[in-house]
Amino acid sequence: MPPQPNHRTRIRLLLVEDDPDHAWLLTDQLRMGGFDLKSLRVETAEAMRGALRDPWDAIIADNRLPGFSGMDALAIYRETGLDIPFLVLSGTVGEERAAEFMKAGAHDFILKENTGRLIPALQRELRQAINRRRERLSQARYQQIVETSSEGIYTVDENSRITFANQRLSEMLGRSNFELMGRSIFRFVRPQDRRLAAMTWRSPSPVDLCLLRRDGSTCWVMATVTPLLDEKGQRAGMLGMVRDISKRKLLESQLLAAEVEKKTFCCHLLNTVTRGKFHLVDEREVPRRGQLLLELDLSQPESFRELRQAVYQMASAEGMEEERANDLVVAVGEAAGNAIKHGELGLARVRKDEDRLLVEVIDRGPGIRAEDLPASILQQGFSTKVSLGMGYSLMLELVDQIWLASQPGGTTLQLEKGILSPPDPLLALLDRYD
Repeated sequence: MPPQPNHRTRIRLLLVEDDPDHAWLLTDQLRMGGFDLKSLRVETAEAMRGALRDPWDAIIADNRLPGFSGMDALAIYRETGLDIPFLVLSGTVGEERAAEFMKAGAHDFILKENTGRLIPALQRELRQAINRRRERLSQARYQQIVETSSEGIYTVDENSRITFANQRLSEMLGRSNFELMGRSIFRFVRPQDRRLAAMTWRSPSPVDLCLLRRDGSTCWVMATVTPLLDEKGQRAGMLGMVRDISKRKLLESQLLAAEVEKKTFCCHLLNTVTRGKFHLVDEREVPRRGQLLLELDLSQPESFRELRQAVYQMASAEGMEEERANDLVVAVGEAAGNAIKHGELGLARVRKDEDRLLVEVIDRGPGIRAEDLPASILQQGFSTKVSLGMGYSLMLELVDQIWLASQPGGTTLQLEKGILSPPDPLLALLDRYD
């Protein structure tokens, strides 16, 4: 007698067999091979259908039974949709018949004269059935995660055609799954965003894209993609995920509109209070006109003094009175001091336009917040940093016009002062009655 295994495999076995002795020999062989059996023998189609209402781990069927055959039993097994081992035992049969059984869905075909194959074959098929059940469970869980995800998930082939899309993506695009399959993912991206969307295929970084819905509306998403590789490690497509950020985009646009409205209000307020001397503008609206006389890097320690000297010399050379030239120099010093203090790096340009000098000072600082603009322009000595200067309020007294463009990343300030003193309005009035 062969040695008994230490660990026995407990299974429920359904035998399709008309001979009780053959059934007893078969179950005895399986018990000796390490199986702890609970078995039932059936020999008709009706009995087999009735037995299959209960759970079984495996089925072993004889090829020939009176009025019933192994192929008939296999057909009944397939009707149930079960995924358990189905093994066929036969006395003598040709290779063609064995091939028919395997093609019809049997897991193995064993001759009765070679039943030594039965135990390893059954053990193998039981393991594979367990693995298939685990894989189905894993796929079901994965499918549940994908279909209930708050993110749109899809896969595309190497030609960007959609091969899978979850329910969330269909909802985002307002289209059925059928409408999405086989179509290029770029078809559902706003035309001006398609180049950016294509760039995500070469970079793992997320990007904001605007998708087109069926009804013509749009949906803003944050999109990421991951390559799908074939068995050779070559890219066979992409896995994409998109998160709806429409609410965030709406809030951003509202905040931007509020910021623009606030800046517009400040612009009108400051222009009115300063009687048209102060202009709050965008960078491109700064009037850079006239002949360029000087361009100076303000990042060097000696550049501050060099700029003041150069402005005084150019103003004097153009015929500006000494007092007016000194006023311009003081204003330029305040502007350059702000650039160095707040922006650390700076650039100055001096231009002459007909009868006036224009001094432009640029820094790369954080800019002035819209809410700080009125105080920084009108309040004497206001600064977001400790300062002994008088700031913009002093510059307004010393020059004719100020142009300011400020945003995160830098501020541009242009000061304008006429070379000649403007006529005294009182004298002009007296001249009319002279």
